[in-house]
Amino acid sequence: MVDYGGKRIMHTISRVQEHCLGCTACAHICPTKAISMQRNSKGFAYPYIEEDLCIDCGLCTTVCPYLQGYHHAKASSVTFFGVKHQQDSIRMQSSSGGAFTALSDYFLEQDGVVYGCGYNKLMHLVHQRVTTKEQRDRLRGSKYAQSNVDSLFFAVQDDLIQNRQVLFVGTPCQVAGLQNFLQKEYASLLLVDLICYGVASDQLLSDYFKLLEEKKGQKILDCSFRDKSRGWEKMTMRIQYENESE
Repeated sequence: MVDYGGKRIMHTISRVQEHCLGCTACAHICPTKAISMQRNSKGFAYPYIEEDLCIDCGLCTTVCPYLQGYHHAKASSVTFFGVKHQQDSIRMQSSSGGAFTALSDYFLEQDGVVYGCGYNKLMHLVHQRVTTKEQRDRLRGSKYAQSNVDSLFFAVQDDLIQNRQVLFVGTPCQVAGLQNFLQKEYASLLLVDLICYGVASDQLLSDYFKLLEEKKGQKILDCSFRDKSRGWEKMTMRIQYENESE
């Protein structure tokens, strides 16, 4: 058993719950699959530990961004860039200046892989692996709810081992969790996180979509949190229904 402040390791990682960022690094690193991510009553993902499977190895505490002090980290030096895509059409399809499209274009044109957040067929936010620009286009735009990373860190690791160029875009906690899980730096990996004020739960967003579908009597196919179709200064949320009405 690992001595961690006199507490069993599994109890230590469990006690993090109220501070948990939902990055899934602990679930990915667990060698016995004792940790799974489960949603609480508000829809946020937290680690659940099966005590019978836990071997108290302590790996979960070594990759947890909260326990490793990421919330106290301060950059020694920061460089800022103002970026916008050269094509107006790309900027109009993006939440801001289209930087994600420009970066991902470079990786995809190098036969690389892009990881980002998008909707699945059930309109839940999930992190996805894409290898074409058509697939990438579904990941455009800011989302303001927690995405499901599932077991995607393993896919990132496999791509890096195979020497693929990889772009991973996510919230700061997701990026920190991936870095800790990989446990080494890769020259072929570019990590892009966001200035984040915190996210709503996917359950809250899903309940909102269900409410709109019941009111409209139609299925929702897409949602843009920052639509520019009415201009940059009048950005609104745009909902696309199955009959193409908005």
